[in-house]
Parts: sequence; C-alpha cells; structure tokens
Amino acid sequence: MDASANEGLELHLRQGFLHVPGEAHRRYLGECAVVAFLWSDPWIECIPLHNAAVGGFLLKMRTPAGDRVVDLRGFLREHDLDDMTNRLLSFSRDDRHAAWRALWIKAESLEAGS
Repeated sequence: MDASANEGLELHLRQGFLHVPGEAHRRYLGECAVVAFLWSDPWIECIPLHNAAVGGFLLKMRTPAGDRVVDLRGFLREHDLDDMTNRLLSFSRDDRHAAWRALWIKAESLEAGS
C-alpha cells in the first residue's frame, strides 16, 4: 500500500458486501487478495494480509476490470452491526495499525443523541 497517510478511500457497502473498484484495489492494495476486518467501536478496520494461509476475507474478483467484493455479512452480524445496510465507508490509512479505518456510527447511537 503506497498511499499517503492523508489520502482517503471511499468504498460502498451494499447489503453486507463491500465493493472495491479495480482501480482502488490496484492503487491501495496492490496484489493483496485477502484482508482481515476488526471491530474497534466505533471503527471498522481493514488490514491487508499478504499471506492467504493466515485466513481472512477473500477479495473476490467481480469483473474483468478488477472490481472486487468482500462478503462481510457474517462479520457485521457477529459485531451487532447492520448487515443489510447500504452506506459509503470513508477509510483513511492508519499506519500505527497498518490498517485502513472507517468510522461506523450505529443507528442506536444516532437515536440516543436526538
């Protein structure tokens, strides 16, 4: 991942599937085909894994242009996050954790604040 620390990455989450356009995959993940996801309330973290043998989530090829998709439904359910949501996640690089982090505001948090 050779993106600058200030650069962001916006990805669409649709019905529990995270969509990664081919250009974004090449630019930010290179040859990486597997990622790990961690939940650290209120952050969702995406960590590129360079050895598929350690497990993780497969970045499945979706189109000939290199677009990829990751099935996060189980991960989202496991952490009581809405797995059928449609939202744009704005990831930013966190070099301390070698991860991409996006803020995830739960619906209950919004309702409690009103």
